[in-house]
Amino acid sequence: IASSTGVDVYACVASALMAQAGPMQAGGMIDLGQYLTDLLATTDEPRVYTGIPCFGHPLYDRDPRAELLLNMVRDLPGDIITKERLLQFVDRVHGSTGVYPNLFGALVILLRILDLPASAAVYLHCMGRAAGWVAHAAEQRLSGLMLRPRARYMGVQPIH
Repeated sequence: IASSTGVDVYACVASALMAQAGPMQAGGMIDLGQYLTDLLATTDEPRVYTGIPCFGHPLYDRDPRAELLLNMVRDLPGDIITKERLLQFVDRVHGSTGVYPNLFGALVILLRILDLPASAAVYLHCMGRAAGWVAHAAEQRLSGLMLRPRARYMGVQPIH
């Protein structure tokens, strides 16, 4: 969207970074990081497994990117107790609610197992996406057309 207004690539990347701050992405990763820190600080298991940040995806029952990361986690070195507890937690949540971590959740779990802060997941995700943002802005600029228009304004619609 930013690129379609004609701003430079720096503004395009900056706007993309700002969009990451919401609770569905970076904000959710920070919240999940705290949730997992609290979970690991106690021996009690949660009574309710709903509303966990970065669990669930609107398009996938199991986000394939998250599934790949979490399968890779099983073979990583590190604190075996933390790894087992977090993987069991994922299985319990999925078993009781049908909700599986999305990519953002899997990144937080991966970095928690590697004993890195949850905030590192935000940076890792944004670094991975930055190349795509720059490529999209360049393609937009070179094509002279708005890329991926997915909606048409249909006027004011009544709320049901």
